[in-house]
Amino acid sequence: MIYDKKGRIICIIVSFALLLSACNNMSSSNIKYDVNDSMMYTDGTITYADNIIVRRPEADEYYTFLLTPQKADSSDTLELFDKLFNKYCKDKYDSSEINDKKRFISPDVEPNKNESYPNCFPKVSDHLKELLENKIWANEIYIDDEKVYLSVMNGNLHALNKGGTYSYLIEKGLIEKSGKRIGMFFPDIYCEVKKNYFTTSDDKVDFSDEKITISQAQKKTIEYITELVGEHEIKPCISQTTIMDMKGRTIATLYITGMYKGVPFDANEMKKIGAMGTNGYSNNKEYYNLPECAIMDSSDNFDIITGYSHNYKIRDEKKVNLKIGLKEATRIVDKTFSVNLKLIIKRIELVYCRQILTDEKDGEIIYDCYPVWKLSGKTNNSNNDLCIYVNALNGECYYYENQ
Repeated sequence: MIYDKKGRIICIIVSFALLLSACNNMSSSNIKYDVNDSMMYTDGTITYADNIIVRRPEADEYYTFLLTPQKADSSDTLELFDKLFNKYCKDKYDSSEINDKKRFISPDVEPNKNESYPNCFPKVSDHLKELLENKIWANEIYIDDEKVYLSVMNGNLHALNKGGTYSYLIEKGLIEKSGKRIGMFFPDIYCEVKKNYFTTSDDKVDFSDEKITISQAQKKTIEYITELVGEHEIKPCISQTTIMDMKGRTIATLYITGMYKGVPFDANEMKKIGAMGTNGYSNNKEYYNLPECAIMDSSDNFDIITGYSHNYKIRDEKKVNLKIGLKEATRIVDKTFSVNLKLIIKRIELVYCRQILTDEKDGEIIYDCYPVWKLSGKTNNSNNDLCIYVNALNGECYYYENQ
């Protein structure tokens, strides 16, 4: 996530014929599913893929609520940075290097216009007392060089890249060793996607050191993130697992969204890390559904993790009853889309959407969260994935194309 100077976010399987699993326990996020094909509308022209995945969390209760990103104190941002640096990066540096490398971005301290990034921003060591006493505000604290990239932004982990996949691609001659910074480097442009998973699986991932299952990789990811940022009301949840071949080496990218009281937030199906192409939502509203990611380059090592945010305030929470069930949601979709489109649904989920709003009082960005049915599929006249939503409270139907 990217924040402005005020700390606001500014940019944001089983055969259908055989019934779906009556209780598919997704161990990586403790979500249980209880859906069968009789709960879907089958009298219209909508078509369901043979290997359709239907996921409905067995939550006891559902809610509407507002989610507000919180502005963290500089001392909290520094505390998390130092915790992560000491655990994952400190052994890469001599003690004499650290003060020069650790820098911060602040609206209260002007950058050095005679220097280029990353050295144009002030050193933490030169303003340590002011940062600890919160007399100046640090939007971001970072180290970015040829060894690691670690960034903590507004009290949240923005990115951690240990440089393993980066070094591997240098050894293979695909990246020139120039001594430059790693930054927001991702290896996926050098990789071939082997398979995507949207549930748990006993399929094995053949890492260079050991084979582990998809489910084990997902569980390790949840444990790793929790270790990084601690326990919070919004918990990490795996939305997608992508197995890739990186020039002879297997890596796994696990996409991460949040989960509130057993119900995950909507997350876009990812084809490339950090990139999401849409032509906008059909209802002309804005939503946030870009997941973060963690990249495993061995059975027990996470080389890269990006932007898992936990620093939110939940307010105006109200318990609600789902007025639109799965059968009614699929009926609405069937009646909304033309029969000429030949809509084929491959995945159905019940999630919380995050509609982006602006608080009228202070101009801060907030998320209006409520339960929706999400149907993912294709039509006969487009190669793009189609994501269709039905508001589970009022039946509003809208969609976008995932290009």
